[in-house]
Amino acid sequence: MSEKRLTPKQEAFCVAYLELASGSAAYRSAYGAGKMSDMSIRSAVSRMLALPHISQRIADLRAQVAQVAVVDTAWVVEKAKKVVELSVDPKEETYDAKAAVSALSLLAKHVGGFTDKVEHSGNVGVVVERRTPPLDDDA
Repeated sequence: MSEKRLTPKQEAFCVAYLELASGSAAYRSAYGAGKMSDMSIRSAVSRMLALPHISQRIADLRAQVAQVAVVDTAWVVEKAKKVVELSVDPKEETYDAKAAVSALSLLAKHVGGFTDKVEHSGNVGVVVERRTPPLDDDA
């Protein structure tokens, strides 16, 4: 079975979907849907995401982005380890404390060390406001 090809607008939608993290914003961007209502756009996005070739393309793009992120992270970790190694020169008995601490902090954050924990308690004061008028039961 041959793979269904995406139209240029469908490809633009898939890319925008990942870039903008919003189906509605991606649809508006790809299709120039400025005059469509929000409900129409949400419906169109739902139909788009239900198409197997669209959802597959989005999954493929996500995998590409994830692969790049892993490569970048691995590169940074490797370079940080090298900075730590170069910061200490046992022959010269010198030590670049600033570089070593900076690199070690980066490495510790990467492996889950030094996590910032914030405790929240008490009332956060959220007020819910009704924006639509109530339905008339008399009609």
